[in-house]
Amino acid sequence: MDDRLKKYTVALQKVEEAIGKMPMSKKMLDEQLEEARLLQDKDKIIAIHSVKGELHRQELALLDQRKRLMERIYAVRLEI
Repeated sequence: MDDRLKKYTVALQKVEEAIGKMPMSKKMLDEQLEEARLLQDKDKIIAIHSVKGELHRQELALLDQRKRLMERIYAVRLEI
């Protein structure tokens, strides 16, 4: 197997694992948010929304990275 193909495949697996963890992280944040709302803790609500925004940006970056890795894998396979 081409070294580049191996490297891209390993990176793609890591990205897929990270994407797979996103729903669990979102669920935890939603639970924390609900708890903060019940306690009417405005500071905590704001902090959780900030973290949720960062998590969303990370998810978008991972999806973009997955797309790019898949394109690279396809290109390497065409060369072989």
